[in-house]
Amino acid sequence: MRLQLETDELPIDAADFWFAKNTRAFLTAQAEHFNNRKCDLPLYEVDEKKNEVRCIIRTQPNTYIPSIVKRALGLKKGQSLELYDELKFSKKSETAPKLFEAELVNTNNITKASKVEGIIRCKSVGVKACRMYVDLTIDVKLTGVGRLVESIIAKEVRTMYEGFRPLVEKYIQARRERQMEASLRNSSLAQEMMKSEALAERDAAQLIQMNTIHSEQQQAPGSPSSDSADPKKDFQDETFSNEYSTLNDDFEFMSVNSDLTDLQILESRWKRLEAFETETRQEQDLTGFESRNKCLPSCFSCFSNRRKRKKRALLVDSSTYVEMEL
Repeated sequence: MRLQLETDELPIDAADFWFAKNTRAFLTAQAEHFNNRKCDLPLYEVDEKKNEVRCIIRTQPNTYIPSIVKRALGLKKGQSLELYDELKFSKKSETAPKLFEAELVNTNNITKASKVEGIIRCKSVGVKACRMYVDLTIDVKLTGVGRLVESIIAKEVRTMYEGFRPLVEKYIQARRERQMEASLRNSSLAQEMMKSEALAERDAAQLIQMNTIHSEQQQAPGSPSSDSADPKKDFQDETFSNEYSTLNDDFEFMSVNSDLTDLQILESRWKRLEAFETETRQEQDLTGFESRNKCLPSCFSCFSNRRKRKKRALLVDSSTYVEMEL
């Protein structure tokens, strides 16, 4: 019996998948996905002279086998069926990284009467996308049940390759999580990045504290600089302090995920804050505020200087008021 099939488009680079599918991590995920008892790699050898890789994948399927087939195969009670996929392929293929090809020979631990052999290919079909192509010949020389066993094998092979896309998606997600965990715990480069970001957080906190103290000194009653303070500068300083206080949580977030996306998020937040401050500043109506205690902290310096400008106007326009003040 001849079996030809192709998988759905797999969301992974062809070269990445070709070598990842023979790793312990992928085979473990494969066993869990297809509910196999076991799936491992007992042999993986590289012949540098022949430029050839040879590996054997051992699988203990958890599939139903009819009693008549068990008797024909000679499968004893309590004995597990094991399948061996022997793959041979070039280590450095001329068609790589667009196309990879391997010879496949499948045998089992029960009988030599069953043999599956052929070619499997992995072809790139786009950016980080590939397909698997399978061309196999299934030959089972068992009197009376040969065709039945061939049909069972073909069904199992087809089911496996048709389920490769969800398997690959699970594997990619699990690999990404492992890499992130390893980078945060073990990688010296990641530790250096986290250290530098921690220093950045400390410097930002110090800057916030210094700016807050400076603003309080300028706003304190009787301060030498309070009478001559520039209202525009006071507003900018206050806004600067408020923005840093608002974005302090983002520094902590960046210590875990520091990349271009986070910087873009921060930049957009800065722009939104700046637009909000400008709009609020233009729409402020301070009519009715007769005491400093009623003023909002962010508007304190602006309001205090507005009252001083009103007094100076009285000095120019009202001589009677000047004489009473003196």
